[in-house]
Amino acid sequence: PAFYAKYGYKCTYVGNPTADYISEWKSIQLPHIQTDQLIALLPGSRKSEIQHCLPKMIAAAREAAREKYKIVVAAAPGIDDDFYLPYLQGETLTRDTYKLVAQAQVAVVNSGTATLETALIGCPQAAVYYIACSKWLEWLVRPILFSIRHFTLVNIIPNKEIIQELIASRFTQENVSQELYRILYDLDYRQNMLCNYNQLWQILGCPYVYYNMVIKYDREKAVEYAKKWAYDRNPNYYNFNELGGDCTNFISQCLHVGGIPFDVNGRD
Repeated sequence: PAFYAKYGYKCTYVGNPTADYISEWKSIQLPHIQTDQLIALLPGSRKSEIQHCLPKMIAAAREAAREKYKIVVAAAPGIDDDFYLPYLQGETLTRDTYKLVAQAQVAVVNSGTATLETALIGCPQAAVYYIACSKWLEWLVRPILFSIRHFTLVNIIPNKEIIQELIASRFTQENVSQELYRILYDLDYRQNMLCNYNQLWQILGCPYVYYNMVIKYDREKAVEYAKKWAYDRNPNYYNFNELGGDCTNFISQCLHVGGIPFDVNGRD
């Protein structure tokens, strides 16, 4: 709200769906998961990201592992295992990313929502991001890049540096390896990062604040309305069948009966 207030907009923060989902996941899954001597690598969800990030990630992780830690790569949905195999030399592949992050001692994460998820699960991390031709491109857009204080959600939300952001030319094997060493073997540095993660939860608020506090949603009423009008049309509402279909209109009616207010201004 404070950010938008600077530009004359009044708004109300009602919660974060990522925090809600992870809070529920942790309450169900975390009691059954034990930490292990793992280094987690999350190289991204697109093939181009993986091609540019994974080789440096693996090379740095091998340096930091010292035969003490096992390296596990999180595979992205929709990308076959065969795509990852040329990069692996004894490393393991998994598709259960949340479980991997919860088990690992440290993670290297391609910048994006995954950095916030990793922090909320509670795994120390370093964030990386590849920019093509990063040296000259970084110089070209330096005024823009360096006018932005933080790049990852973990640092943007509290407006301070919690994790290292190895972006563009800073994304090197040496820098990643050094940060892994620091997280794994500097206990004070590691603990400070974990303590700062708690601030994220404080800022993002209690789980399900939107549904539990802002709106009292009655699911049973919505279901009852849906069953009543599924094969008929409520004459109190306009018929959109001739304008492309009435499905969205019908769903809006169901949600409204359950307690969701209509946006009569078309702004939300």
